[in-house]
Amino acid sequence: MKAITDLMKELSIPINRDNYLGMMFNGDVPDPVPAEIEAELPDKFQMVDVETDFIAEVPTVAEYEEKKSVLQEFTTKTGGELVPVGSYNLTGKKKPPYGNSALLSPNAAEAFIQMNRIYKKETGKELIIESAFRDEEHNTRVKGSKTSNHMEGLSIDVKDPHCRAWIKQYGEAYGWHFGTYEGNKNHFNYGSQ
Repeated sequence: MKAITDLMKELSIPINRDNYLGMMFNGDVPDPVPAEIEAELPDKFQMVDVETDFIAEVPTVAEYEEKKSVLQEFTTKTGGELVPVGSYNLTGKKKPPYGNSALLSPNAAEAFIQMNRIYKKETGKELIIESAFRDEEHNTRVKGSKTSNHMEGLSIDVKDPHCRAWIKQYGEAYGWHFGTYEGNKNHFNYGSQ
């Protein structure tokens, strides 16, 4: 019997958690996936506890509520929700109104966190991103495209050569694709090329 990932490759189905579970359950995926089945999934498809596996310091409830209330005022260009996935080092740079929070749309955030979990497991380091969500003002200031996926929380920029090479090689399994536009050196889109 063929492994599910081998079958997905043979059928040219993108290899990601949703498609894997769809194949595993013939399209009738339970919500939530039972813990015993979750534990048997390949590492790259297992859900991760964001607070214990990605964020180095778990904030107090008061810190979390304060940050959450500040970030709730920011949405994507079309009004979508944003989820913090980490922080930038913005020393010496003009900070956007959402500070040094790296924000992504919920699905992109989940995929990034899963991808970061595996990267960290393999290398002992976190993926380093230089840019994620940008509001229109920040996008204009950095001379971003007027139709940039950054304004929807669906793009990241990765300048670190090791992180960039790893995401180029493995990112598609998590729905992240290297941007195909001319001159791109460090831009990845979630969900589409």
